[in-house]
Amino acid sequence: MQSERDAFFANLANRADLAREVSAQAFAKARKQVSAAAFSLLNDHFLTLVDAQFGFPLWHGLRVVAGDATDLHLTLFGKTRDGKRSVRHKVEAKGFALYLPGIEMTLAAKLYSP
Repeated sequence: MQSERDAFFANLANRADLAREVSAQAFAKARKQVSAAAFSLLNDHFLTLVDAQFGFPLWHGLRVVAGDATDLHLTLFGKTRDGKRSVRHKVEAKGFALYLPGIEMTLAAKLYSP
């Protein structure tokens, strides 16, 4: 994973060599701060770019999609009285996604109760 992060930041800086910008711990901490709403907005933006650049596979004029589901074990966090982070409880969920086969790009994803 660290080499993937280094390659990502090297690409952002338009460099050929790897660039160590963040550690695994810093990346994990930042990832926990990302709002769930951001993923929907980013997904819509990326789908617009993909459609403009590559187009989507069609079958009789309809977009070809595939679906997949998985069982998830989610941990919900809370805070103690002194403000420290603590595990509140764990819940089971079902994750379901529609994606574009071939380019394996997610169109939509949703969590459901089991």
